[in-house]
Amino acid sequence: MKLKNILSKSVTGLGAAVILLGFSQCKDEDFTDYSNLTATNPTASVEWTAPASTTERDDVFPFTITLSEPQVVDVRVNVSVVEGGTATEGEDFDIDHLVIIPAGTTMGSGALTTYNDLVVEGSETFTIQIGDERTSNVNLTTTTYDVTLNNFVSNTAVAIYDWSGTAMVDGVERVFCDEVDIDVLIYDEAMMDSGNYDAATGDCPEDMSFGTTWADGTYYLVLNLWSNGIVPTDGSTVTFPMTVYLTRGGLYNDVMLPVDPAVYINSDDAAGVEKTLYKFVKSGTTYRFYDPTTDELLFEG
Repeated sequence: MKLKNILSKSVTGLGAAVILLGFSQCKDEDFTDYSNLTATNPTASVEWTAPASTTERDDVFPFTITLSEPQVVDVRVNVSVVEGGTATEGEDFDIDHLVIIPAGTTMGSGALTTYNDLVVEGSETFTIQIGDERTSNVNLTTTTYDVTLNNFVSNTAVAIYDWSGTAMVDGVERVFCDEVDIDVLIYDEAMMDSGNYDAATGDCPEDMSFGTTWADGTYYLVLNLWSNGIVPTDGSTVTFPMTVYLTRGGLYNDVMLPVDPAVYINSDDAAGVEKTLYKFVKSGTTYRFYDPTTDELLFEG
């Protein structure tokens, strides 16, 4: 009789535990690795204002994919670049190729990233496709987006003034950049110093930017010999040829401007000597370089 009572009580206790366990499994999702979500057949929508046409620049264009209801497994949506475009992935743009919507949630995100490469080129195109035959666990209509990247043109032009070189002087090779310091000063139309010393730094070569911070008008670019340590003892003259390169992002690269050899600095020149290199006219974002003596247009851009 005593054994029977013990068994009876054990069975009763076990039943109560089973009932309690059953109730605990009927609760809402409790993140215990046992989901109460049921697999369904949801729809998905893409929210993206894709840039149909944009100028090359460093920018990010995010997009989202939203489910009509959460799922018990991750939903994976593939994103691809359609063949045939002229833009280059990894150089002109990048795209997230996989969007994952985690189980139990309704949203995933990705992004298109564009770049400003400053290369002189025409407009380029590419097409992005969201969704394909590999998409599962969701109804998603495959969508394509055509994008045109228009060439970026900088408002700033940069001139490089380079007199680097060497010469044998008194039997020793002398390096111009080490011993000769030439500055490029900017004078206004009245030949007054403008106070812009961007190309008067002691560097070799020197560089100068022309941009929107300059007021429209006429200027003169003047070579100024700051110092020279190369003076031959035999009375000969060493000339320090000046080469000028001009670059404007997206429009032209390393254009060599003509330089009149008559304005070259040489070893006979005293410190402080000045020689006018160019007449320069700024009109909006158009830059013109003229021969200062003949007024011949040498370059415009």
